[in-house]
Amino acid sequence: EREGFGIVFIEAMACGLPVVTIKSPLNAGTAHVLSGCGYCARPSPDDIALGIRRFLSQSPDKNCLNEYVRGHDWDKITSLLEDVYSRLSGEKKG
Repeated sequence: EREGFGIVFIEAMACGLPVVTIKSPLNAGTAHVLSGCGYCARPSPDDIALGIRRFLSQSPDKNCLNEYVRGHDWDKITSLLEDVYSRLSGEKKG
């Protein structure tokens, strides 16, 4: 039920694999799946199996996966963090 950030989700999508996870208020990883690149199942074996069968029977949307992963590129994340640290320290990024 609990997933903090969901780096495993990003890694799977980077490999071209859709993600099946469960709906839970403690699961931050559902935000990754809501982009349409995966399936959020009810926490029941039958619904989890449904999500797995769904992706075994159809090809994942590679455009969705690639586009979503591009938003989590390390260079982009590093640049965003540098901006935050610069603003917090009062220094200009340069």
